[in-house]
Amino acid sequence: MKAHRATPLIAAVCLAGCFPYHYTMRPGVSGSIVDGHGSTPIVNASIVVHTHYSAKQIVDTRIVANPDGTFALAPKQKWGIYIVPADVFFPWSDATVEAPGYETMEFRLNRSPMDSASKVALGEVRLNRVQ
Repeated sequence: MKAHRATPLIAAVCLAGCFPYHYTMRPGVSGSIVDGHGSTPIVNASIVVHTHYSAKQIVDTRIVANPDGTFALAPKQKWGIYIVPADVFFPWSDATVEAPGYETMEFRLNRSPMDSASKVALGEVRLNRVQ
């Protein structure tokens, strides 16, 4: 009988400082890709989101812009357990916008899920032609 009464107390002590946390594994990104001089949509333009889980593990997600130059990638989120005061290394992301015959542009999307929104709006990305 006493073992049943002690179970919640033991669980509370063991789980103190642990709580569920919904964090962003890869932020979503949206915007449009246009020619830097004429503001016309660029055909076959793409964006590659590089998610860095560690120095050696990088996952790339490539999407191609729509014919009107717009693009949208939904965020990838995950539930996990955060243990206080554990030293947790969250993934960070950057993106490369590219198109054949144009210079590429790079953007830092986030440094960690703690300091950024789950979706980043790049707005109008203007690429210049390669000289």
